[in-house]
Amino acid sequence: YIYDLKLFSNTLFVFDKFTVESIVDKLSSSINKYDLYPNIREDYLTILINMSTYFIENDEYKLSLKFAYKGKEKTNNEYKIYENIILDINISIANIKLNIERNKHIRLLQNSLLLLEALNFKELKTHYENLFDKYEIFT
Repeated sequence: YIYDLKLFSNTLFVFDKFTVESIVDKLSSSINKYDLYPNIREDYLTILINMSTYFIENDEYKLSLKFAYKGKEKTNNEYKIYENIILDINISIANIKLNIERNKHIRLLQNSLLLLEALNFKELKTHYENLFDKYEIFT
């Protein structure tokens, strides 16, 4: 099952959104059985991040928020800097596209870009800058 989780996470972007939604519902209900397995929390967090990103790229912003907030719950009281930055960016993009507190989220995105640069995540910063251009976030 854990192998299947990793495989799903790595191949997520080849599925259509209806398939992804149905798989995720089943996944969410069954993952709790494996909560004590080593690294399962990290694998599940990766899936949540990928799901959030997947739904942004498919213009399903409410679903993106759903999975980003689940991911934030999983990182609660943990020092997962990289994961929290990505989740915060996804939350801001989805909220901007839904016209929810646009100015606040634009400031958060700008701060996230500065943070990515300070942490030397240059490739990730470039990826998000291209994504922001694609979705016309700063225009």
